[in-house]
Amino acid sequence: MCDERAAALGSLTMTTSLEKSQIHVVFSKAIKRLQGSDKQLPQILRLKELVSKGIAVHHGGLLPILKEVVEILFARGLVKVLFATETFAIGVNMPAKTVIYNGLRKHDGVRFRDLLPGEYTQMAGRAGRRGLDTVGTVIVFMGSGKEPPPLDVLVGMMTGSATKLSSQFRLSYTMILTLLRTSELSVSDMIKRSFSEFGTQRLIGGKDISGMISKGETRLQQLKAALLQEDPITCAELEEYEHIIYSLQTQFGELALSLFNESFGKKPASLLFTAGRVVLANVPNKGICMATIKDTFSSSQVKLFCDNEEYSVALSQVVFYSNSTDPSTLLQTPVDPVKDFKVRDIDFVNRWRAACALARNLADNYIHNNPRNSELFLIQRRISDMSRKLNSARRAISDESLALFPDFKARLDLLSQLGYISKVDQIVQLKGRAASEINTCDELILTELIFDDIFGPLLPEECAAICSALVLQSRQCKDIPSLTPTLEIAKDKMLEIAARLEYMQQRLGVEIDPDYLATSVNIGLMEAVYQWARGMPFKNICSLTSLEEGSIVRCITRIEETCREVRNIAQIVGNAELFKKMETASQLIKRDIIFASSLYLNN
Repeated sequence: MCDERAAALGSLTMTTSLEKSQIHVVFSKAIKRLQGSDKQLPQILRLKELVSKGIAVHHGGLLPILKEVVEILFARGLVKVLFATETFAIGVNMPAKTVIYNGLRKHDGVRFRDLLPGEYTQMAGRAGRRGLDTVGTVIVFMGSGKEPPPLDVLVGMMTGSATKLSSQFRLSYTMILTLLRTSELSVSDMIKRSFSEFGTQRLIGGKDISGMISKGETRLQQLKAALLQEDPITCAELEEYEHIIYSLQTQFGELALSLFNESFGKKPASLLFTAGRVVLANVPNKGICMATIKDTFSSSQVKLFCDNEEYSVALSQVVFYSNSTDPSTLLQTPVDPVKDFKVRDIDFVNRWRAACALARNLADNYIHNNPRNSELFLIQRRISDMSRKLNSARRAISDESLALFPDFKARLDLLSQLGYISKVDQIVQLKGRAASEINTCDELILTELIFDDIFGPLLPEECAAICSALVLQSRQCKDIPSLTPTLEIAKDKMLEIAARLEYMQQRLGVEIDPDYLATSVNIGLMEAVYQWARGMPFKNICSLTSLEEGSIVRCITRIEETCREVRNIAQIVGNAELFKKMETASQLIKRDIIFASSLYLNN
């Protein structure tokens, strides 16, 4: 898009003779760094013609040396019109008199969307040169046939709040292996220090959680001692009693609520909640006691009389409904749904009678018949509440509370299965030591390639080509390369390894890209890199791939780093042949325009 727009202005000249001379000096001095046919690349010739007229482009597909030339000329005021992507606005010292938007939508790698307020402000903020302009102008240009966006969209884009920061911290196998090899910092410590855990760690950062847990455990032991000092009962019996009570509350609560909501008409509810009916209830601050219904005043609350006092309790706190007023026969005479409130729904009746059968277990329960029943229940409830709080506190400071901990455990399992770490004590093995050296591509695939001796039969040029498949990140490059027979075999084995690793990670629950194969292995540049390593000029390389020149340069630069990483691994594992081979591959691709020195480093 940038190149097309710039070409459309090719008939205009916006520079004076003096400015043309200055542009020529800067451009020629930069191009002198190049050799042979590199000076005649189509991209260089096109840009040379444009900048002489005061017009330039700046985008990711531009050769690095040309981007630097454009930046230098723009900073000197010699470029009058610049067609650029948003990345140019991130640079410093690049103000403009006017900023023009060709559109207000962009592709973020997944879909087309409107610009975010921060993105709009970042670019629009370049309008206005300090000391030269009193006002910076921003224009939103809508081409023919395009409708401007609605006013509310424009207002939100221009005045909306900045996008909230969200953590992009992700665990990698290299990070895990590196931290496992050091004693200064653990993986869990690294996760806790990440921005993704900032909110959680900030909440507990100023609190002595360990001290609070210690005090809580002491208090818990005191409660248990007070509970057991007078009666020959165990904590297990109390916990079982509490469990039965809460089960009855849940079951009868759900059934009573369905009656009150008139699921079976008004009459069943009025018959069950009749004044004077005796119930067993969990009364707040009083415990389990026998009470009589006074009235119901909402779909979830009921008024009870207990020991000549009135209480309002939730329907979910009623433990049992009885037809008896005698405490000794209370649990043996439950309310029957068919006889007492005329409900014949089979499911309801079965659930009600099942709850009544559970309640009959209380009749012979030692704790229920204990004179200290209510007191024991209240103390047990406090013990249960305190135990839950202590467990929550322990979890808050444990590794299991970390959002990334499940992914960390899954990755550890995979590393163990692949032999990168020992299964018992997680000591990093030779394969793990090798993988921890890799930062430019998928560490597992490259490590498996090395230890499966995939590079063994290959020439140095072919080794560089294999590395290109792991380094190339562009999903748009879908070229089908023409490869040598040995390189074709190596490519197939690499794809098999990648597919096997994808399956293993999915099976263990590791968080990976849904398009793992497409993002980890891309063979589109293999032929071009192979020919480049054999000495083919860059001009001819560009005809072997659909990638733009700048993308090719970035990819081959990273391939050279990958070759050095494999060379270092070969030294670690003692493979002298692979060391020499990767050293040669690095030297073969490190030449000409791709590795031309930066203009910023030399005058």
